[in-house]
Parts: sequence; structure tokens; C-alpha cells
Amino acid sequence: MRIGFLIPSSVKVVNGGVRRQATETAHHLQNLGLSIQWIESVDDLNNVDLLHIFVASPEHRAFLVEWKAYQRKSTKRIPLVLSPVFFSPKSVSRTKRKIQLERLLHPLLLGYESEYYFKSELCNLADFLVPNTLDEREHVHQLFDIPLNRMEVIHNGVEQRFLTADAALFQQSYGSEPFILFAGQAGSTRKNVKKLLEVAPNLPARLVVIGDLGNDVYSSECKKLMKEQQVLHIPNLDHDDPLLASAYAAANVFVLPSLFETPGIAAMEAALAGAQIAITERGGTREYFGNGASYLNPYSGKSIVEAIQEAFERDDEKARSTISSRYTWEKVASDTLAVYHRIIG
Repeated sequence: MRIGFLIPSSVKVVNGGVRRQATETAHHLQNLGLSIQWIESVDDLNNVDLLHIFVASPEHRAFLVEWKAYQRKSTKRIPLVLSPVFFSPKSVSRTKRKIQLERLLHPLLLGYESEYYFKSELCNLADFLVPNTLDEREHVHQLFDIPLNRMEVIHNGVEQRFLTADAALFQQSYGSEPFILFAGQAGSTRKNVKKLLEVAPNLPARLVVIGDLGNDVYSSECKKLMKEQQVLHIPNLDHDDPLLASAYAAANVFVLPSLFETPGIAAMEAALAGAQIAITERGGTREYFGNGASYLNPYSGKSIVEAIQEAFERDDEKARSTISSRYTWEKVASDTLAVYHRIIG
């Protein structure tokens, strides 16, 4: 079985969760005997039996136009599986009305498509969807009218190597006093780092932020707050850098105050390394962490502080045990392969 993997161009250069999801799924599918081809152009489709797209992203717009043309003229139909990686923080009913209105007016819009309109079109074009959480599945079902029998939740996984992460390397470089850790795309507004920095003086320990910031206004405001609050900022670390795993193990609390997560692979890694977890309540995170994490309202500084304080005082391995036993990339690959077989036999 030959599978084409397509990810947005922006994901290729950012060491984030989607890139990890795609690369780990590909690696473990190859271990099961599949051939994985990373799609760069529509010509690559000549060598695959099925196309798996990661993220219902407008970045795929130009490719999908070519893909439709390819399907029309080719004698071989290529089924499409989609990992939407989608959660809407907006009102579902209001957004759905906007999509419906845009569909009615689409011939008059001179080719303009909103982001949600494109996501809806791509989700409806796919033969089968594999969301990461039940919340994501429900959002796609309600917002884009995708039947539940065309979707199956395939949870994200995590590398078991983080179970043996050692705090020593990080402590040798930055000291052994308690700290709260954020690691990720610090310059992304969705990650909500600015709100976290604003409440840094109220946290039970120093704040450490690992991740690059850009040159935009949001990043500049974050840099200013970091300086004012004396926050330790470490530039982005490669996912395989031993210092990242060591930081997870050394942290008392790992925090993801994002506007939403589906579900936050970095938090899963940190949980395996032994950190307590404080994470956004939005995007299906409870499905993964259960009662092993503290949940926060990302729009409330008070809630962020309270969740971190609660996690800081916790001393158990509930999250570590849950994540290590349920969410492996081997299981992700096995479940994904079952979907492929269902579609193409």
C-alpha cells in the first residue's frame, strides 16, 4: 500500500504538534510495511494509492484545485483521508450560518473563500476524516455537516523515550530551583503566551519559556513582558535535543494556556517526563489527561494562575500513567492502517 502524505508548508518549518503527528505516523506506518511518499506536487499522486492530508488548511487551496483536475482526467481514483486538526473557539451556530450564506453567495464572490468555507469544502471532499478528539469530531460534524459514519477518532501519540528523561542536564545549565515551563510556538497568538506572561508575578515559581518569537507586534509585546518579569527565555529547541526532554523532567509544572489544543503533544511529552500539567480546557484536552491535569480558562488570568497553583501543589503520576498506557504512536499507526484498509481494501 502506497500512501501520500500532504502537510501545509508552514508546518514543515515549525517544530509543532502537527509536524510531529505526521512524521511519527509516517514512521510507524513504514514499520508496518507501508510506503509513504511526501507529496510536493500533484505529479507525485501517480505513485500513491491513497492521499492523507494533515490539517484542513487554506494552504492546501492551490493543491486541491490541481487535485480535482487530476481526478477528473485520471483513470485511477485516489481516495482522500483528512486529519482536520480543527477546533473552533467561535460560536458553532453563528459560524455555520456564515458558511451557509457564503455558499449561497459564492458565485458572486469572485473566487473569494473565507477560511471556514474552505475548511468546510475540504472536509466534505474527503472520503474519510480522522479527528484527534471527540470534541474535534463533534465540531466538524456540527459545523460542516459531516456524517459521523465518515469519521473515526484516532488519538495522537507520544514517544515513550520521555519516560526516562533526566532533569540533570537542564539543572546544570539553569539551576535547580522550582519553575513553571512553557514550550512551543511562543509567537503564536493561539498559544496565549502573552496572557501567561502578564500573570507571571503571581505564579508560585519562576517562569521559563522555550520557543521562538517573531518580529510582529504580539511577539514584541511578549519580549517586553519577559524582560519586565525577568522570565527565562530559551530559543526554540529541536524536538530531539536532550535539553528539551531534560527541561520537561526538571519542570514542576508544564503549562499550555492556549486558546485551544487538539490536544497538545508537548503537554503529553512533559507528562511522561514527570511534570504536572496545567492546560487549557478547550479542544478535547480532558479526553487525554482526565483527572491528571489542572484545567484553565485561557481568557482568564485568574484561572491560569489558579490552575498552575493547583498543579504545583499536586504530587501524583495520574497524567503520566494515563498517557504512557493509552497514547502510543504504534497504536496511532495501527488505527490509521485500519482506516486505510476500510477505504481501499
